[in-house]
Amino acid sequence: MPRPDELVYLVNPLSGGQAGRRLLAALRRRLPADRVHATADIPAAELAARWHGRTAGLVACGGDGTAASLLEGAFRAAGQAAPTPVAILPLGTGNDLARVAHAPLAGGLDAR
Repeated sequence: MPRPDELVYLVNPLSGGQAGRRLLAALRRRLPADRVHATADIPAAELAARWHGRTAGLVACGGDGTAASLLEGAFRAAGQAAPTPVAILPLGTGNDLARVAHAPLAGGLDAR
């Protein structure tokens, strides 16, 4: 399993009430600046293309839109190669994608 600093995070600060904003702040305190990005700062497709083949994985932190955008970006950036792995940290209000994928949704987020 990769270490947190081997991953690249795309966080929607508007997701999950205040959870997205708190998570973004916590990640920025703990990880190198080039590893943590807000959705307003860079399009998901650009982030996926920039990091294709250069990271252990991408993490979509937000709702279904954030996850879908990063998954599509990783797929397109890969072309015929294997796409960069994408993990989903569901922070949205509906989390339909996470629910369909049987991702665990129980528990709180401690972004201190």
